[in-house]
Amino acid sequence: MAQSRLVVVLALSGLTAWLAPNGPVAAEGGSSIRTDSDSAGSLATLSTNNFNAGATNGFFANVGTNGRTCNTCHVEANGWSFTPQHAQSLSSTDPLFTPNDGSDCPATSSSQKANSAVSSEVLKYGLIRIMIGIPSSANFQLASATNPKNCAIAPGSSSAGGQLFMFRRPPPSANLIFLSAVMWDGRETLQAITTQQNFQSTGSLTFDLSDQDNGATVGHAQGPSIAGTQTDADMVAFETDLYTGQGTYSVQGNQPGGDPPLYQDGAHGGVNHLANQVAQGFFVGINDPLKPGFTNANFNLYAAGEPTISGYPNLTSVQ
Repeated sequence: MAQSRLVVVLALSGLTAWLAPNGPVAAEGGSSIRTDSDSAGSLATLSTNNFNAGATNGFFANVGTNGRTCNTCHVEANGWSFTPQHAQSLSSTDPLFTPNDGSDCPATSSSQKANSAVSSEVLKYGLIRIMIGIPSSANFQLASATNPKNCAIAPGSSSAGGQLFMFRRPPPSANLIFLSAVMWDGRETLQAITTQQNFQSTGSLTFDLSDQDNGATVGHAQGPSIAGTQTDADMVAFETDLYTGQGTYSVQGNQPGGDPPLYQDGAHGGVNHLANQVAQGFFVGINDPLKPGFTNANFNLYAAGEPTISGYPNLTSVQ
């Protein structure tokens, strides 16, 4: 259920050491890779554990009270988040629209059920409502708040406990080895993440993800705490084994063998390179612009297709 800060990798995109992401993976197109069509070609997901969700099936298990699972908001075909198009394809009473955070406004009655008719932010923008108050220790205070949805329980009001309404898309529950903080605002980073090369020192990352998964179960799924359980461990293990990114790109006209993959002709796109090379070499602070050794020429996935290479004149327009 991880909803963590996204690390953008163009075209690549419990709780103890044994939960760390696995090492080398199958070759591109192997049994550990799944693909889904998207507007740019096909999206690929690689699992270093063959998509094993554990004994409890944690990531896909209904451990709450409103019908949601981690997979409700983290959909493989949507890059392990969800899109407005996905939301629009669902039944109007799908658990995604439950009013604890799937409706535009907080529920005014405990009998209110999932209803897409009052979930325009989910349907139009793929956004979930998060209610957070200003900390008492803050050196500022709320002067006023607007109420564009005309909610009966208005943002910032006493009825809302002074909480503001933030709408945000669930970030992908994949590529998590690249995180330096958990959640968009870092609020689930209870232990500073200190990941090192070759998947070393990932204990703080898995600890933070475990706490986040428990919080998501209690909050988003409205379930009991799963802290310290096998279910929690299985969730973390499943999501830290996932790598996702663009696998092929669509080109005008029919291509022999279909859309070309992003790892052909010496290029290094695709999830296999991401998992086998980029992930293994990653560490928190890599290529820090404030430290010696920084280079602004670090994005070299497609160096083989640059005009400066000797074979460039022989490449087709598609390549």
